[in-house]
Amino acid sequence: LVVNDRSRIPSTEFAKPRIKCNASMTGLTDKMPAYLLWLSTIVAVVLASLDSSANPEEYVAPRSASTGTRSVPTLQFVAVVTRHGSIAPFNTIPTSLYQSNDTSVWPFGEGELTQIGRVQMYKLGQIIRSLYDGFLDQAYQPDEFKATSSFVGRALQSAEVFLAGLFPPTGYQVWNEHLLWQPIPVFPSLFDHHEMVLIDGNNLCPRFKEAQKLSLMKSNNGLPLPDWANKIYPEPISSLWFEIAKALFTDSIDQIKYMEGELFQELVGLMKSKANNTLSPDTRMYYYSGHDYTLLALLAMLGQRSLEEIGFVSTGSALIYELHRDPDTNKFYIEVLFVDGVSPEWGPMDVDIQACDPPCDLYQLLNITDKYYKITNWKEECNFISRTA
Repeated sequence: LVVNDRSRIPSTEFAKPRIKCNASMTGLTDKMPAYLLWLSTIVAVVLASLDSSANPEEYVAPRSASTGTRSVPTLQFVAVVTRHGSIAPFNTIPTSLYQSNDTSVWPFGEGELTQIGRVQMYKLGQIIRSLYDGFLDQAYQPDEFKATSSFVGRALQSAEVFLAGLFPPTGYQVWNEHLLWQPIPVFPSLFDHHEMVLIDGNNLCPRFKEAQKLSLMKSNNGLPLPDWANKIYPEPISSLWFEIAKALFTDSIDQIKYMEGELFQELVGLMKSKANNTLSPDTRMYYYSGHDYTLLALLAMLGQRSLEEIGFVSTGSALIYELHRDPDTNKFYIEVLFVDGVSPEWGPMDVDIQACDPPCDLYQLLNITDKYYKITNWKEECNFISRTA
């Protein structure tokens, strides 16, 4: 960055001093040599041109060409929900080779985003860019993109790194030529009740805990596994995890509804507003940084209730909702994609929506999922436990 380059400084910093004209200044230009008058005029014009073109508030970046593989003319809106990147363990068994409090292995601390996790999320941001470049402007525009996250540190950090991959600064957005990063706001969201129902569900959502109780009644960090672990991982540990996760989080409508129903309500609200041409600002992409349970519950809403079919939601995975408009019928339809964090280079996979053949009509999707997102007052509904439960 050249500090004395006037073209990089807003025009307000070069405001001309107010000069009060008086009799002593009258005729000043008459006494000025012609060549100086000509030269000063040229300089003034050039400086004015530099100032006006450099002001970021007045700059309108041209929309990039539609080069993304998913940037098709029918596309109207995209919602991306991700699981955070790989993290250090919260705790370990006493005989583990990699104790959670060992800073030589986990320098960022227990439960924190690792270097591998940061790389995962950065690459995921690049993948989303490769899919939607052109539909989403290369220059960050607040009116067309919004980033949100759960309140948890690992999700917030993942969002920041994801955005660095999605929006590397270009042109006037480059403020340091040695740091290809720009600040993009990430808004904490109250719609994801992941932490509340897990940490203090008995007090915050008794209805969720009751449903969970009834259900129970009926290689991410690149470290080599010890020999004994190879006998139980990936099987039977993975199958056991599927059963536990299903019983804990996705085995009933109430569990899914009070875990992620309000987040899904937010997503479908945005899509309905887009279809009705009432979305303001006219957002093109909405991003949410969440957890594995976030994606599990959202997939379950689409009919993917069998975790054996879904598989383990790896760190750095993404669930994508695309809203399209049919140019012939003007009707809106939904396509859902999944990017696996283990092999993101394979590209997005189609997600089948139960009871809704492709292309799945937007309003048909809303009808078959309304039992999950029809929430008027989350707190009141959470405190109600049916006598017949």
